[in-house]
Amino acid sequence: MSNIKEIILKNEKAMNERWNKGDYSGFLDCYVDEVTFVDPGVPSMVQSREEIREKLEMNFPYKEFPIVKSEYSNEKVVVSDGEDMAVLTYNLHNSMQSKSGKLLQLPLWHCTQVYQLIQGEWRIIHNHWSFAQVPELMERVQAIFTEAAKED
Repeated sequence: MSNIKEIILKNEKAMNERWNKGDYSGFLDCYVDEVTFVDPGVPSMVQSREEIREKLEMNFPYKEFPIVKSEYSNEKVVVSDGEDMAVLTYNLHNSMQSKSGKLLQLPLWHCTQVYQLIQGEWRIIHNHWSFAQVPELMERVQAIFTEAAKED
């Protein structure tokens, strides 16, 4: 099982390195055709590799502004008893460089990917990205709870 975990982590980091340099095809190649994809930059869940490709072709900023530093934390791979499915979770902190050379830290990401072993290859069947506690959003949620608790 530890070999499976190593394979998945190695593949994930290789795909992220390509992404960071402006090449999203590593992830596309790993997705199954009917992959589900959730991302805060996309208004609704995407339900196919082709739809993801279309969205990335329309708006993929990392070609112009590549990621220059990635830090992974809380990496965990849980493998099914049958060793044909695995869930990868981790946090990712990326930094990019401005045109003036300043290092800019992007918000912390939460990532969950569900892998399935298909014809001897680990393929992604579900991918979910979200930001870790965005202060403005958390303040808005708290304001809603405060408003809900008020008596008229």
